[in-house]
Amino acid sequence: MLVLGFAMLRILYQSTNLIRSDSPAFFWMIATLLSECLARNARCGITGALMFGDGRFLQVLEGPEDAIDAIFMRINCDCRHQNVRLLSRTHSDKRLFAAWTMAFVGPPIDVAPIFGLLDAPVGRPDRHCGIIIDALASSVNGAAPLQ
Repeated sequence: MLVLGFAMLRILYQSTNLIRSDSPAFFWMIATLLSECLARNARCGITGALMFGDGRFLQVLEGPEDAIDAIFMRINCDCRHQNVRLLSRTHSDKRLFAAWTMAFVGPPIDVAPIFGLLDAPVGRPDRHCGIIIDALASSVNGAAPLQ
């Protein structure tokens, strides 16, 4: 659906990560999550990036509005997420993660500065969202896409 000349929706959300990092299966669970995202997003025409750290997930999703809304509804019901909070919902005519059905940003990359923007007590949250999305795009667009 074309909305005001824009062909796609981009959202940014944050949630509490309920995958225990001290679990022996932690990296397997993250790999499974990424694998699910890659397959589903490819079918639905969705691109984006998932970041985790500091007990949180931060994710950008972009694509057809109905597909983004359906995935976001699924995320809200996913037992790996709690306290899901939509930070930004904008329409755009250009993808920032075009090569990525799901990019991953996490250890060993230091994600603290990006999460720090979410915790900043001053400034406009919408401005921080733009900075965060740009930082994620810069982090992943120099790397090789997951296939």
